[in-house]
Amino acid sequence: MKSRRKEAEVFGMSFLDVISCGFGAMVMMLLLAKSGVSNDPTIDIQNLLVQKIELKKEALALKSSAGEMTDAKRALDARAAALQAQLAKLETQNAKLNSSTQKQRSTLEKAQEQIKAVTSAHSDGGVGTMKSDYVAGIPVGAEYVLFIIDKSGSMDAQRAKAASVLRALLDVHPSVKGFQIMSDDGRFLSSSTAGTWIKDSKVKRDQAFSRYQRWITSSDSNPADGIEKALKTYAKGNISLSIYVLGDDFNGASYDQVLNVVKRYNVNKITGEPIASIHGIEFRPSGGDDRFATLMKEVAYRNNGVFVTVQ
Repeated sequence: MKSRRKEAEVFGMSFLDVISCGFGAMVMMLLLAKSGVSNDPTIDIQNLLVQKIELKKEALALKSSAGEMTDAKRALDARAAALQAQLAKLETQNAKLNSSTQKQRSTLEKAQEQIKAVTSAHSDGGVGTMKSDYVAGIPVGAEYVLFIIDKSGSMDAQRAKAASVLRALLDVHPSVKGFQIMSDDGRFLSSSTAGTWIKDSKVKRDQAFSRYQRWITSSDSNPADGIEKALKTYAKGNISLSIYVLGDDFNGASYDQVLNVVKRYNVNKITGEPIASIHGIEFRPSGGDDRFATLMKEVAYRNNGVFVTVQ
């Protein structure tokens, strides 16, 4: 009896429990597999492939755009650098121009003060003496004075001013042994006095000044001929001579032409020093260039002279 009961227990409740659990597990696995997997898996793969292709296209487009932006940035950087260099150059040029303008303004103001003082001395009857070297910046110690005046067309507009300055320059020389007036191309105001000196007196000065105001001639705005004739004719080692060159322009081909003439004829063979002092008086018109000033500043510097601009 005991032996039969044991055999019946092998196929009892434990066996059924195992079978039930296994079956339940299989059912659960089937349910989970059915709910988690699509019935048509090829659709999801195609969508993924399409999205991948679109993403690649977008990536390529972004890369191309980034390259273009980089190139544009480089071009802008290069342009900015060029503009910065140009700005620095302009600032340097502006600084130089301001410096040059300031120097020119200072020179002009000084010259205007000198001419104003000369004119004032003339109006007040004040003159220098033979013992003084300068009156208002104008040298007045020479025994003989000679004026070389530009008679070109452009100086017609300066006729009244030139006459006033000529009279003022004559008047600040209280007494000289002789004077002469020539055009810049070597013509004499009075042909009858060519090669000689006009003896100084009030009457002779008044006559010369009156003749100058009526003087009609023409010239080429190049004082080379006038200076050469004046030096050849009047520059002697035993006299004290001042030459005043009045003009508004220089139309000569070369500064050296004039400088070489002066160097050749205005030298004392014994001492090597200039015989005559040569001065420049500039009547610069509005908008005129600086060629006359450039020339006469150098001539004056080399020949113990002064240079003055009249506005």
